[in-house]
Amino acid sequence: MKTTLLKTLTPELHLVQHNDIPILYLKHAVGTAKISLQGAQLISWKPQNAKQDVLWLSEVEPFKNGNAIRGGVPICYPWFGGVKTTCARHSSYSFMAVKPL
Repeated sequence: MKTTLLKTLTPELHLVQHNDIPILYLKHAVGTAKISLQGAQLISWKPQNAKQDVLWLSEVEPFKNGNAIRGGVPICYPWFGGVKTTCARHSSYSFMAVKPL
């Protein structure tokens, strides 16, 4: 998988690109996290002293624009339900502000 640093937002928060997908990468004293801006999905959470990631993510995930990401946890609507969620899974999200803790 090709990863490219796009922008450093704060010392703890970086915008990177995994193949076609923009990802927020957070490194904090309590651990690291990765949030996909496509689908607003938490795709990685690794506590500081953990040996491996807490969340499941497909090992063959291509990170291609327009493809749903297999694994992780949606952090934006809708999580579950009878309504087709294709628009939410394939939409690109952004953030309004970054405030240091």
